[in-house]
Amino acid sequence: MLISLRPTRGAPGTVVTLSGSGLGSRPGRVTFTPVTGSAGRVAAIQSWSADRIVCVVPLGLPTGAAYPSIWTAGGTPVGPGSPAAWPEFMVVGPAPAVTGFAPRAGPPGTVLTIRGRGFGTTPGLVTLCQFCGTGAQISARAHILSWEDDQVQAEIPAAFQSGGATVHLATAADQVVTVGVFDVAAGPAPGTTAPLG
Repeated sequence: MLISLRPTRGAPGTVVTLSGSGLGSRPGRVTFTPVTGSAGRVAAIQSWSADRIVCVVPLGLPTGAAYPSIWTAGGTPVGPGSPAAWPEFMVVGPAPAVTGFAPRAGPPGTVLTIRGRGFGTTPGLVTLCQFCGTGAQISARAHILSWEDDQVQAEIPAAFQSGGATVHLATAADQVVTVGVFDVAAGPAPGTTAPLG
């Protein structure tokens, strides 16, 4: 019976380990079936033992939750009959990439535009941090104005001192990318524009 799945999230192509008992000593079959109702896909097996299977999350799975299913070499299903009783694997898309942001500076209230790809269409978070990792750390969330897969607009919060603040973008799938450094209260007033770069 399957008792654990590690890791529990990743993009298609991620190597995962299924641990449990009664898996058989000869390789069988593992599939990942999305909860969206899409057809399950067969995983490539890297290793198989009676208590541990290492396999690759199949390509072509949609983003969202998927359940692994195991069949022994003889075709017998392993584990509980209800998918709800299986551990869930969260399929995420490729890591987001930032191609530019503007403006690079401005006072609180400035609208920051972040461009790139892979942000997803469900809003995530934009956060800023000054003195990161120190006892003087200041961090706050920016107010999201719009969120598209290739562009996010967020308003710089009022929590910061004058100076540089590192901007991070986190997708709804918890993929985090560093955008760059925004110079608080040292640039154009809100409503002015600057070229992306």
